[in-house]
Amino acid sequence: MKWPEPKSLQRKMVLFLLLPVALLLVTMAWFAFTYAKDALIREWRESAILKLQRAAHQVDMRLSEPKLWMRIFNATGGELGAEAVQEWIVRQLRNLQGVESATLTLPDEGAVSKPMMGMGMRGRMMFEHAEITRVTPPRFDIRGGKETVSLISDLLSATGEKVGQLVVALRFDYLIESAISYGWKHEETTSLIDDRGQVLACSVPAEKRRSEEIAFQAVLKEMESASSGTIMGSLNPDDSVIGFYRLKEAPWTLVLTAPKTLILAPIEQFRKVFLIGGTFCIFVILLLIRGIAGRTVTSIR
Repeated sequence: MKWPEPKSLQRKMVLFLLLPVALLLVTMAWFAFTYAKDALIREWRESAILKLQRAAHQVDMRLSEPKLWMRIFNATGGELGAEAVQEWIVRQLRNLQGVESATLTLPDEGAVSKPMMGMGMRGRMMFEHAEITRVTPPRFDIRGGKETVSLISDLLSATGEKVGQLVVALRFDYLIESAISYGWKHEETTSLIDDRGQVLACSVPAEKRRSEEIAFQAVLKEMESASSGTIMGSLNPDDSVIGFYRLKEAPWTLVLTAPKTLILAPIEQFRKVFLIGGTFCIFVILLLIRGIAGRTVTSIR
C-alpha cells in the first residue's frame, strides 16, 4: 500500500521534520523513565533493608541484655556454693529495664520470686548446665495488665533431665516500640511476624491491612533461602514492594510493605510535567512551521 505524498510544504515539514524528532524524543523519554523507575525501586530496596536492619537491631539489643544475664546464670551450673552469685544475678535480671518478672522454678518447690532465694533454697539449686530454649509469642499478663514475652531457660541435670526453669518476662511494647515507629513513611506498613506468618504487631489496625497474609506467606517462602531481602512482582497481591529482615535474638521477622505508587511518586510527577511541557512545545513548533512555511510559499510564489 502506497501512502499518499503530502502536497503542501507545511505537511512535508511536519511529516519529515517534526514527526521524526517527536518519535526520537518519545523513545528517549521512555528509556529514561524505565531506567529512573528501576533506579527508584532499587534505591527503595537498599534503603528498606538498611532501615529494617537498624530497627531489628534495636529489638535484638533489648532482647540480648536479659539473655546475657541468663547465660551468665546458666554458666554457674555445677558450681558448688554458687547460690549467692545466682541470687545476685537474678536480682540484676529483675532490675533490668523492660523486665516485668523473673521466676525460678525448682524441683518440688513451685515458683520462687522476689526474694528469689530463701534459706530453704540453698543446697537445692544444683544443676549441671542450662540453655535458653525459646522465646514465647506475646501473651497478655493478667497481673501486670500488659503483653509480655517470656525468655525461658531450662535447667538440666548431668543426665540431661530437666530439674528447673528460669523464666524472664519482658514487656512486649518495650521491645518493639522503636521498631514499629522507626520513622517509616505514612503509606508504609511495618509488621512483626513469627515463623508461621502470624502478625505479632503492626503499625496499622487490623481492619486497614490489605491482603497482608498473602504477602507474609511470600516472605516466609523467601526466608527459606535468605534472612533478609525484598520481594516484588506477581507474589504481591496489591502490586506492592516488600522488604523483610529476620531478627537474631528471636524467631521473628520485621516486614515493610510499600505501594509502588509511593515509591514511583517522584517519577510519575515528572512524567506529567514532561507530557504537559512536550505537548506545549509541539503546539508552538506547529505554529512556527505554519508561519514560516506560509511566508516561504508566499515568497516563492
